[in-house]
Amino acid sequence: MPIRTIIPLILYVPVFLAPYFLLTFLLSSPLTSVSSTKKRVLAIPCIIYLFSIPIKFSCNDFALDNSFSSIALASCFRYIDLFFMIPFYNETDIYMSIYQIKADALRPFRSLPDPNRIDSPIKDTVASYHILPSAIVFLLLHLIIYSFLQLFTVEIVLSLPHYQFLLFCLLCGLTIYINMEIANRLFIFFATLIFCHGEYDQNEWHLLFKSPWMSTSLTEFWSIRWHQAFREIFVSFIYRPLRRFLSIRFIPLFGKYYQHIGKLLENLISIMGVFIISGIIHEYIIWTVMYQFWNPGDQILFFFLQSVGILFEKLFSQIFPSLSLPKWIGWLWTITYLCFTLPLFMTPYIKQKPW
Repeated sequence: MPIRTIIPLILYVPVFLAPYFLLTFLLSSPLTSVSSTKKRVLAIPCIIYLFSIPIKFSCNDFALDNSFSSIALASCFRYIDLFFMIPFYNETDIYMSIYQIKADALRPFRSLPDPNRIDSPIKDTVASYHILPSAIVFLLLHLIIYSFLQLFTVEIVLSLPHYQFLLFCLLCGLTIYINMEIANRLFIFFATLIFCHGEYDQNEWHLLFKSPWMSTSLTEFWSIRWHQAFREIFVSFIYRPLRRFLSIRFIPLFGKYYQHIGKLLENLISIMGVFIISGIIHEYIIWTVMYQFWNPGDQILFFFLQSVGILFEKLFSQIFPSLSLPKWIGWLWTITYLCFTLPLFMTPYIKQKPW
């Protein structure tokens, strides 16, 4: 890592972590010391500060700035949920123990055991280095693809015929996936080496991805096989509240005989809301990290189109419930749809030329 990145990173990290410590302190403070109303008032400037950090600061590293931006905005959504939405819907006070906050923060990588559970869960313990061979394989793939990408300039890529540009976008998307796989595995290796005495329970620590290249539908790709780092945020912040609102205000309009149509639309609209929030997060990343290449709305449109594809799949299964297609057709459909929509997502990254 170059010195021009190390020094800003050293300064960036405490600035970035400060609002997390303050918000954690507020969440875990006893209600006898700080009331829920005071917690809400004090949380607002902390959340605004967290939102503004990637706008004002940079550590001069493309990958790190991307990571900080995505974590910052996703965290803002999560804190809005914890301080405002969950207490409002559930009519509860604002409080979480330190253990609950830790479990919530680590959920994408680690499922902490329930302290109230009486029986001991089944463990599948392996040494930390057990995860290194797969990390090395992904690293070799990264080096191969990276060497190939370096043969291209931005001008050459943008002048490619349409079908070649689609394939290049797919290759760049594959590179992003491989880099995230490497980072995920190295994080588990070092975290378990330092904090878990060089071993870890595979049922407790989990990988972000589940072989996304094997997906036979867009539904499977986005809900199971692609990374679920922000799943809890999406479900709690938008999916459940939207479904709750639709079930109260929207479903009764269909009457007794068309409830099944209302339920289907309720599910689809809620899914669409999740994808739009994901699009907003990625718009924020492009805006803060690659402003000069930001084309407003492209990221939202990309994720909106993913929800349209899932809507098509669900309608198809409703219309032809007994039709069972070969898996290779589902795989081909998934790859083709992703390939044709991917330029909306990848174009600013290609113009940035991070390779």
